[in-house]
Amino acid sequence: MVATGILAILMIYYPSSITTFVKIGETTSTLDKAASDTCEQLQIELGSAAISLPSDPQYSTLRTKSWSQTAWKHPTCIATPTNSSDMQRLVRVLVANHVPFAIRSGGHSTNPFDANIDTGVLIATDKLDQVAYDADTGIASLGPGARWGTVYTALDKYNVTVVGGRVLDVGVGGLMLGGGLSYLSDLYGLACDNVVSYEVVLADGSVVEATNEDHPDLFWALKGGANNFGIVTKFRSNTFPIQQVWGGILVFTIDMMPDVLQAYYE
Repeated sequence: MVATGILAILMIYYPSSITTFVKIGETTSTLDKAASDTCEQLQIELGSAAISLPSDPQYSTLRTKSWSQTAWKHPTCIATPTNSSDMQRLVRVLVANHVPFAIRSGGHSTNPFDANIDTGVLIATDKLDQVAYDADTGIASLGPGARWGTVYTALDKYNVTVVGGRVLDVGVGGLMLGGGLSYLSDLYGLACDNVVSYEVVLADGSVVEATNEDHPDLFWALKGGANNFGIVTKFRSNTFPIQQVWGGILVFTIDMMPDVLQAYYE
């Protein structure tokens, strides 16, 4: 979603400092200039490697990275932060300048403004794609920009997996924050049910770790709350043992129907 909705976190944690990103009555030309000036400011602060303008060669590729053309837009610039510190600086500037922005993980949605924007900043999490595994705790740390195919491949050498997406090219961030139906959901629930902590950049630019004990209301809200409560820069999720996996189709003759239906019932 276009993330003017991140203001929701202000309502919860900073009720005295609520502002709107786009000021009421602001004209299109004024917003265009504000977005353009902000992109130039961000390029100076974060560098050209992190901020792509329409004149940069990588802009077109980044702008159209979503598989569906219905999601292609023309953001004023595209930010590709590499860590939570970059994300903090981005959010502080965007909030201070009242410039709207969108956040993209894998860009799987076909809805036009779910993960892209016209006149504003697109935050693409492609470089926040870390995948790490702690064998002592059995916890995997995942970046929102990682794709599930990469996640499964990285964890496979440890004979473990996470409850994640069924399509390998889907991004971690969108699926985790949207709930996350998995082939393992009948055993372990949704993907979000297995997240034990979120590293989140809030609307004031601060970073918190939301767990069941720390910031429990935010922890609860992120389990299906999409990008309305902050920008998640790291997920920590439970893993489960897995080794050989078989797939295929079972075909039963009509005379076996009673037994098949009984099996389903049980």
